[in-house]
Amino acid sequence: MDLAVIQPCVKLKGEGQRLSGADDLRIFIKHIPFEAEGWRAGYRVQLNLGTGREGIDYGKTTANVNLIAEKDVGSITLNPNAVYIKSSPFCII
Repeated sequence: MDLAVIQPCVKLKGEGQRLSGADDLRIFIKHIPFEAEGWRAGYRVQLNLGTGREGIDYGKTTANVNLIAEKDVGSITLNPNAVYIKSSPFCII
């Protein structure tokens, strides 16, 4: 099981506009409980706190649930994900 806190820094360029700065602070837990024939499967639950720069972030707190499959191929890990994002107001105390 992995627990992580991430603070991405983003540079965006498009439609004549350039933005750079901090994206939302992200906290996630990743758990891979299944392994068979070289494949691993699990999930990741992530909370995205609406702390980023306007225009870069979601503008509010959101949450993700990822279903994960992993396979090592030499020194590379393939990691396809199916993601559900919930973006409604949260009450954080």
